Amino acid sequence: MENFSSKPTIVILLLLTTVSTADLTSKELDAAILVLQSRRYTLFPNAISTSDLQVRLLSSQNSSIFTLFAPPDSLLFSLDLLSSARLYTFSLFLHVSPHFLSSSDLLALPRPAFIDTLLPNRRLFVEHAMSTRNGTALLTVSVDGVVVSVPDLFLGSNIVVHGLDGILVARYGSLVSEGSDNAIAEPPKFPYQTYVCQPTGDFAPYGPGDGHNRNANQER
Repeated sequence: MENFSSKPTIVILLLLTTVSTADLTSKELDAAILVLQSRRYTLFPNAISTSDLQVRLLSSQNSSIFTLFAPPDSLLFSLDLLSSARLYTFSLFLHVSPHFLSSSDLLALPRPAFIDTLLPNRRLFVEHAMSTRNGTALLTVSVDGVVVSVPDLFLGSNIVVHGLDGILVARYGSLVSEGSDNAIAEPPKFPYQTYVCQPTGDFAPYGPGDGHNRNANQER
């Protein structure tokens, strides 16, 4: 039951990508941000609004549907304090996949599976695991080892948001300097075959000023 060819998986993700034909609108993105804020995920939506991520989400150049993985405020605040602006921006893009993946979609992915992110050449490893909550056994999903603790926090027409138990941090390859305009994050090292459709495009996840207002989070 665990042996799947790559062809069915590619078909699944291509179908997920083409389900919606309309672009993500600012109204739908604002609705997702309001839900995040109401569930105490405040710094991630603030980071979206004050970085190039918002522009990328509302641009149909590469994709019009997205899945967002929201990290807890405390961990995002610590990352903001301890990392450079560029690494922080890279990490934000690592929390976004250019596919519409609800919790049921994530659970339906064959194992092993990787999903694309907005960070070029960087994918997230998706795992399924059993966990216990209040004495009840539950099948949970994790991305790069971080548990999706609040699945389907927001489900729209073009965007889905999940809450995370931790945070995803971009890593630089040993041959890439932090100041390089063509920086490539180091891919995760798993002894599995990658079953995903091709990345949506090669583009730098940052713009003038790194697209990051570091004072925005500190003011909250």
